[in-house]
Amino acid sequence: MSVSAQQLDAVRWLKQSGSDLVAARQLRDGGSFAQSCFFSQQSAEKLFKGAIILLKGAIPRSHSVQDLSNTLRAEYAVPLDKTVKRLDNFYTVSRYPDASPSEMSPFELYDVDDAQEAIHLVEQAMRVTLQWLGEQNLMPEGYSLAPCAKAETAPGF
Repeated sequence: MSVSAQQLDAVRWLKQSGSDLVAARQLRDGGSFAQSCFFSQQSAEKLFKGAIILLKGAIPRSHSVQDLSNTLRAEYAVPLDKTVKRLDNFYTVSRYPDASPSEMSPFELYDVDDAQEAIHLVEQAMRVTLQWLGEQNLMPEGYSLAPCAKAETAPGF
């Protein structure tokens, strides 16, 4: 069975999602908590875009994790937890000093607990999404994203 251009495009998005999750962990471990939170948001956004590409064939034009996860939940019954929407809080405020109502810079607003929570939300979403895609036989044969989904935290974190 040949792999379609749509499937290859989706795999690229999903692999980048995994790479962003690795970066989020490394940034957290290095004490760059705001940046870790942003890369967690990016990981979830790319994860959901990859899944939607597999399902619809088009790249959604949204940066909202909530909107993308709502599409997967409502249109395809992907059993995603609604708490993943909290990652949207990290899209702008974690990067731009003028995006926060506080007088602090983004790097001063976040701590290790914020970074860990963001990583946990992505890990949970990744497990659910990749499992669902596998159950639907949507992933091209021979492509494994198992390393992307490797969680650091226990499922009940």
